[in-house]
Amino acid sequence: MKRFWFLPAFLAIFIYSCGVRGNPEPPIRKKLQGGKITIQQQGKNLVFRISLPESFDDGEKIEYRKIKINLKWDKDKEKTIWTGKKPVKLLKMEIWDQLKGEKIRAIMEVKGRHLQKTKLKSNVLSVVPTPLAPKNLKAEITEDGVLITWKPPAKNWDGSEANPLGFVVFRNGKLVTKIPIIFPKFLDKNVKSGVEYSYRVSAVVNLSRPFSTGELSKELKVKFVDRTPPQPPAEIEVISSASDVFISWKTSESSDVIGYYIWRDGKSLNDTPINKTSYWDKNVPPGKHKYWITAVDDAGNQSKPSQMKEVIIK
Repeated sequence: MKRFWFLPAFLAIFIYSCGVRGNPEPPIRKKLQGGKITIQQQGKNLVFRISLPESFDDGEKIEYRKIKINLKWDKDKEKTIWTGKKPVKLLKMEIWDQLKGEKIRAIMEVKGRHLQKTKLKSNVLSVVPTPLAPKNLKAEITEDGVLITWKPPAKNWDGSEANPLGFVVFRNGKLVTKIPIIFPKFLDKNVKSGVEYSYRVSAVVNLSRPFSTGELSKELKVKFVDRTPPQPPAEIEVISSASDVFISWKTSESSDVIGYYIWRDGKSLNDTPINKTSYWDKNVPPGKHKYWITAVDDAGNQSKPSQMKEVIIK
């Protein structure tokens, strides 16, 4: 009987080779598309606004594992102000004395699963004494909206004279002035009757975003109720043709008008306001008739009658 002397060696080599794996391929690291950090001054505080995407471009959800924010100033001075594993949208910290008069920048380091290590830099901010809060906020209900007025601050929080370049207005916590306004008053036209609004104002010391602002004023709550009737339409024209009458008019000068009522001999010809500036009154009975128009605003206030026009149908 022949012995297969090589069989044990062959089996040993086979088993050994089956148990050995090749070097694993490193995971693919993807770039962070998007992401932003901004820094601004609000009174004695620094406010950091952070935006990080939830997923990569291919749809894979990003699993963040470490986020670190450093504050850098005076060329080589740097300090970690926040670390975490989950993104945040807003951070706030009080300005310490060492930062006064310095130009600062926030640097955010981001790490995550399948994510290339990323650094995001904020805008450069000059830390300066900012104005105290505006005072004496008052509200006046007008035909066009809520008029807010206030008294500008005279001093900065360090006691120096305040020289604000303008003001910004917040309604219900959101900025409503796209650019700073120069004079201490603001007309909010984007309001609805019967709704309560909250206003706060602060002075600004720069005219580029993100605005560095002073302290926020106290909150002023206002319930807007529009009781002011709109202006009546003008330039009424009436033309008759057989038993039909064509009426036209110029739009009301009030900005909140939603439509018009057409009146003939003291009776409205339409049940709901129309948003056109002309109307055909057909099959008008013979005789002398008087026409006029009234405007209606979005709160239901109706204007005084317009100029009256007469027409005779034979």
